[in-house]
Amino acid sequence: MQNKLGEYLRELRGNRSLREIAELTGLSHTYIADVENGYRRGTNKPIKPSPETLRKLARALKVNYGEFLDKAGYLEGFTDEEKRQIIDNSQLMFNLDSAIEFFIDIFKKDYPFADNLDRDLFVAIENVSKKSGAKVKIKISVTDSRENNYKKIYDTVCSVEKVQIKVALLEALKEIAKKYHLWSDPKQSLFIKENPDPFTNEKEFLSEIDLSDEELMQRYKVMVDGRELTEKEWKKLLAFLRMERDLD
Repeated sequence: MQNKLGEYLRELRGNRSLREIAELTGLSHTYIADVENGYRRGTNKPIKPSPETLRKLARALKVNYGEFLDKAGYLEGFTDEEKRQIIDNSQLMFNLDSAIEFFIDIFKKDYPFADNLDRDLFVAIENVSKKSGAKVKIKISVTDSRENNYKKIYDTVCSVEKVQIKVALLEALKEIAKKYHLWSDPKQSLFIKENPDPFTNEKEFLSEIDLSDEELMQRYKVMVDGRELTEKEWKKLLAFLRMERDLD
């Protein structure tokens, strides 16, 4: 029997060790090895991770959760159209999570106004939670590092499963970033074309947003505050823009 999930996971892991993936996901490296092999060691029985485990893998490896569900066999019995809708919805959630991560990475730095920023963030999350009726509770520790606490915030926000609530949380993050002048709308003129023709209309870029990340990075460069974005920042920005387009 073909082990689609194991082959997919091994391909995504690439040259990274099992222990690296274990650290990212919170799963044991032996369990991840079993998933890749398709059976539990010691029993040789087939292994099928739960949807929640697949969600952890997808989030850590930054891929579409729906693809993991499909490879694990959870979409068997669905029509091709139903599968496509599930995977498309999962892609939207993935893009939202990527956009949230973009802001969390900005917020977690040590600014002179960090305490005020943190307070505004908690108030914003609480307000969205109250308005939506969702239970979005952030548990942080005063003895833990700022970076670790922000990881907990990211994990909690990304665990929200309703698109509307996650969108509201993302909008709240945007407003905080604007308030502290940490971010400006990327739809404004950020893009500089590498060829001599001036890039005068950002719609031209957005019309090509479905090209691969690599193709877009070759065609354009993005400057923010006089600095060109790194490859990691580039990819987060692209995920954010694709999410914005899907919500329009």
